[in-house]
Amino acid sequence: MSHYQPASQPQSSRVVPSFVGKHESVPVSGGIQPLSAPPNSIGHYYKDLILWNNTLSSNPSITQGYHPLCIVYSPVWNYLYVSVGNGVIVLNATTFKQISKLPIYSTINGVYDPYNGMVYLLDEYSGILYKVNGLEIVKNISGIYVGNMWGNEYAKLLYDPYNNNIYVLATERNLVYVINTSDTVIAKINTTYSWGGLLIPPGGAVVNDKIYVTDYLPTNASTGQPILNETIIDIINATTNTLESNITVNGIVEQLCYNPLNKYIYATAYNLTKNLNFQNSKILLINTTTNKVDSEIMYSSSEFYFWIIYDLYNKNIYVSGNNSVYVLNASTNKIVANISVITSPFIPDYSNNYVYVITGNSISVIDSNTNTVVYTSNPFVIKPSGIAFDPDNNCLYIAESNLNRVGVIDSSTNHVIANISVGSAPTGVLYNPLTHYIYVSNSGSNNVSVINPVTGKVIANIKVGSSPSSMAYNSKNGYVYVINSHNISVISTSNTVIGAISLWNGLSVTSIIYDPLNNMLYLGYDTSNITVINASNYNFVCNITLGWGVNSIDGLALNPYTYNLYVSYVSYFFKNGTGFAVIDTSKNKVIYNISFSLGHYLESLIYDELNNYIYLFYVSGGNYLYVINSVNNEGIGNITLPYKQGPPYNDVYNFVVSSNGFIYIPFNNEGILYIIQTPLYNITFKESGLPAGTTWSVALNGTTESSNTSTITFPRGNGTYSFTVPSVGNFNATPSSGSVVVNGSNVTVNIFFKSAQKYPITF
Repeated sequence: MSHYQPASQPQSSRVVPSFVGKHESVPVSGGIQPLSAPPNSIGHYYKDLILWNNTLSSNPSITQGYHPLCIVYSPVWNYLYVSVGNGVIVLNATTFKQISKLPIYSTINGVYDPYNGMVYLLDEYSGILYKVNGLEIVKNISGIYVGNMWGNEYAKLLYDPYNNNIYVLATERNLVYVINTSDTVIAKINTTYSWGGLLIPPGGAVVNDKIYVTDYLPTNASTGQPILNETIIDIINATTNTLESNITVNGIVEQLCYNPLNKYIYATAYNLTKNLNFQNSKILLINTTTNKVDSEIMYSSSEFYFWIIYDLYNKNIYVSGNNSVYVLNASTNKIVANISVITSPFIPDYSNNYVYVITGNSISVIDSNTNTVVYTSNPFVIKPSGIAFDPDNNCLYIAESNLNRVGVIDSSTNHVIANISVGSAPTGVLYNPLTHYIYVSNSGSNNVSVINPVTGKVIANIKVGSSPSSMAYNSKNGYVYVINSHNISVISTSNTVIGAISLWNGLSVTSIIYDPLNNMLYLGYDTSNITVINASNYNFVCNITLGWGVNSIDGLALNPYTYNLYVSYVSYFFKNGTGFAVIDTSKNKVIYNISFSLGHYLESLIYDELNNYIYLFYVSGGNYLYVINSVNNEGIGNITLPYKQGPPYNDVYNFVVSSNGFIYIPFNNEGILYIIQTPLYNITFKESGLPAGTTWSVALNGTTESSNTSTITFPRGNGTYSFTVPSVGNFNATPSSGSVVVNGSNVTVNIFFKSAQKYPITF
């Protein structure tokens, strides 16, 4: 690789970044201020790639959400409404493709109303019951508060086919709301006082003109304290909307369902030990004629039964266990099938005999005719962390830490095209241009997976230290350096660990980068120091301190042609803010250092060799990329990104630039990739003078391209670039070196080759 120093930036010259002022090491409370720049001159937000459903979106409000909480099916629209905490995802129930996302938050329960064909979804925090017709919220019914003094806000919605009313079971508040067909609250029924607080939704069942409602942890009349393993089931008269009577049962009852074949209520129940461990799970059979528990079935000391439903069409009862769905014949109470899934709440789709089961992070679909799982959705929650770009195939490789896999994204389409299983909790991803392999650090399994991008297979799993995270590669010998919790593993090109680098004072390393100009490694610590290590013998060279108040080095980026190392860090110096520094690696000296006030979070930064820019991701009342020209260290401007919900920090681990000018920023909390489009222009070198078909080459800022045609083209952004054109045989190039400036348009450089060979002249 050429290390040509551009003529416009002499090695001895250092320019302080202009966007943060001119005073070295002086905190500035104002922080980064947005600068004006011509539209698209430095780039612009393009779209989001939502990883869970592999779709591109320009709607900043659409993110992946969190774990699914409830499902409601609408046979009118053939839609599934899936609550994911920060909204309700609407899916086509046949194709499982996302249609929309409704801005209804904190929904943990809902119900379909066959009387009017509407879906009702309750936002527990706001106390609003939303009436939804297809993709439209047609009405808000307010005042449906369900939380108690401890902030527990769990409820269950029931539809009563006998009077077409909706019942909201808010037993955390010891209330049941009754809503009629005019969407009016016509009654608030006080239930038996109970303590609640177990963070579980109440159980309920409709039996003719009666509503059965669970109240767990009732009060001991003598002591005033809760009775741990006891539940009161209230019976409400749905004609008069009054509490009629109740049943006291042994155990904590979770959910209820009614079996019309034998007129029994089936109740999942269990006991808690003094240490609040589950035990003695069972199903209670309650006779609705006598309102007494007649018997218990499916007793287990190890299984935990939770949700239970009755399927009207196949006359079976479905019960969720630890990792199974048990299918009971409703006539005989015998188990007829055991379906292996990871279970949680579920809702039957009575129109096509499907049962939808929330299986932790996904939804499984059970065909109730065959009692087999016929489909499992993509995971709803994907936690992207490390990301790398492979210029050989133009694909991105992104670690999905909660799924133990790496997603492969085609940068030409910006869609996921494959998933590769790796170790546990993958964190860092690195492309090594010397081996052409992808390296993935697995923090949960303490190893590094090596992926051959040609086959898409893991070819090695290399044991390293504990909790491996970020990585760097040596561009001279191809070695890979892996940060562990107590040292740094060195992996050779034969995929073996050949040594370990000890850490300074046993502290934790947060980031690492290799500088090819001085053959040094730079290690960022959980302190104010950056340690310099000689990459030839791994000896300690020096510590570079960023000063008092710096708590941790966050990110490192390097321009490998100017000896400038860029650093983002966390600082306690100014109200728990963050900071930014520039280090001259030829002297290992800080040449600029500034802290920002609270509210400015500098999270990560990268160098883009296509335009010599440094991109700095930060949060300050919004999400931004600040752009710095690394040739002269002058700030150019901001790229404004859509603001996402969730914490503004510890969310972006790193990001990359692809060869087509896109920047990809993984958002861990939101499960998306920001995609930023930067403008690229063609720098075309056009030769004349060579014999047709002769191969020639050009090196532009250290990147060499060859051709046997008359042109060589480099797509690059705005900036100044140095080039060299080597001789070809006896042909010398004019000019053989120089610089070229790109400023918003394509540039052509004419190269003339002339033979240097001398021929004798005979007289």
